[in-house]
Amino acid sequence: MHGGIGADWVLDHVGDWVGQSDDPTELVPLHDAVSDAASAGRGMRLASVGVVVEALIPTIVAQKVTGIAAGRSYRQIVRVYGEPAPGPGSMRLPPDPERLAALPYYNFHPLGIEQKRERTIIGVCRAARRIEATLEVDLADA
Repeated sequence: MHGGIGADWVLDHVGDWVGQSDDPTELVPLHDAVSDAASAGRGMRLASVGVVVEALIPTIVAQKVTGIAAGRSYRQIVRVYGEPAPGPGSMRLPPDPERLAALPYYNFHPLGIEQKRERTIIGVCRAARRIEATLEVDLADA
């Protein structure tokens, strides 16, 4: 097996990605819709990716626009501000939150992101360390 940058981190987290740590007894539905969904999806596993900000940015980009426009804007963010991924090929990593936090609005506008979504992205990126730190504490404390 070949390991590169981040290989150990991936191996440490892959169990969470496939639901290995799921405990269905911890879900106590407080609403009928959640109870119905839990019954219908019995045995379903919910992945924990362990990178909240990396998931929040494309989610923010996708607000109030079509899926096609959101995908185009996020791809452009990664192409322009992401770093090349290690290894062969031309894949790129999602941009570092600190890099995005330092950008002025006018850098987002050509990517199809208006000021309201840009402000939300910048706010998340500025709080990235605090947001990611919530993964290390109990849910109630987070």
